[in-house]
Amino acid sequence: MAALTPLRWRVGIICCALLVASAAACAALAKPAPKPSEFALAKEYLFAACISAQYKDKEIGKEAEVWAGGIVENGNQEAAVYGEIANLAKTLTAAPENTISGTLMRLKSCLRLYDSPDAAKKLKRLVK
Repeated sequence: MAALTPLRWRVGIICCALLVASAAACAALAKPAPKPSEFALAKEYLFAACISAQYKDKEIGKEAEVWAGGIVENGNQEAAVYGEIANLAKTLTAAPENTISGTLMRLKSCLRLYDSPDAAKKLKRLVK
């Protein structure tokens, strides 16, 4: 049996340290992500409702409806609150601008709504 030379000893220590570090990293990755706040979910719902309304006959509109449904499932708000948020999306969304070629920029309107301080203020009043 070979004796533990200083080099082998260091290599063994480094390997053990790497093994412990990788196990700790895997454990950290296995933790579930923190649940978003009710306000964050309401803001996402506002965005999804806007996209759904702006693209109601398109695939992205259907996907936004699915997304909105998932937000409702994960949130703790009463159903009426989500209806009020959808109404906010309809009333607060600015008319889409046009590109130079005349194409509507619908998504931009929804992004502006998402970032709107006025919309955030109204959401805060709705969300418990």
